Formats: sequence, C-alpha cells, structure tokens
Amino acid sequence: MRLSDLNVRAALTLPFRNLLELLDIWTFARWDGRAEAQGWAVVKSQPLVHVYRHAAFGSLVACGGCAGEGVTRRGACHTCLGSGRQRP
Repeated sequence: MRLSDLNVRAALTLPFRNLLELLDIWTFARWDGRAEAQGWAVVKSQPLVHVYRHAAFGSLVACGGCAGEGVTRRGACHTCLGSGRQRP
C-alpha cells in the first residue's frame, strides 16, 4: 500500500464520516436532550449507538438472597422482588 492510496482512502471516508456524525446528532438529539435533562449519562460508543445510564444504577449491588439471579428454589426472590439487585 502506497502513501497516495492512504490519502485517497482518507479523502473518500472523511465526507462519509461527517455525514454519519450529522445523522447521529440529528437522530438522537431529542433522546439525548431528554436523558440529560433527567440526569442520565449519555455515552456515544459508536456512530448511531448511544447508551443511557442513570447514576442510581451504579449504587445497586447483587442481591444476597438469590446471588443476583432474581430467583430461588421457591420462585422469585422476595428480597429483591426478582430483579437480582438491591441497594447496599
């Protein structure tokens, strides 16, 4: 691969990346704004992939009654109500 090939490839992919970024911003603007207004963190891992997370989820730990499974031999865990998580 020659240096001139790299320059051509970069010149061709740059407009596509810019268009993809604009599409990403336009598509998720409403959802990102709403999530941030409600205190959620927005992580953009890839183009057109947004992950929304509330800080309260970081404070949950695995339930001791069901070891984070949400179920016991008797059915749904009564300690965590079947979620597998509880507050410390």
